[in-house]
Amino acid sequence: MGTNPSVEIAARMPWTKARDDSWWVVSGRVSPKHSFTDCIARVLPGHITGHDIPMFEVMIYTQSNIVPASSIESAKELMFVHVDDPFEAYYEDDQQIIDRAQVEGI
Repeated sequence: MGTNPSVEIAARMPWTKARDDSWWVVSGRVSPKHSFTDCIARVLPGHITGHDIPMFEVMIYTQSNIVPASSIESAKELMFVHVDDPFEAYYEDDQQIIDRAQVEGI
């Protein structure tokens, strides 16, 4: 029994299944000659972009560029917390990740 290819891709490249309005630090290519490294990016809502695949608004210096998930080569999702309580997630659906990390001692 083999692994489902889409599950394997999502595990290695989670940005291909990124949630709308999530924030990431990404590296990749805008075009064959122009790359970006460690830039802040937001996943644009699918109902606005009209795409099923995540579209990232990448902030490069003073400009933003819209790139598909396939243009991203590496990424780390950002999690926002409250400044007075770093164990309280700003977005409710991220709280379970913080809670699990506290229990597991991560």
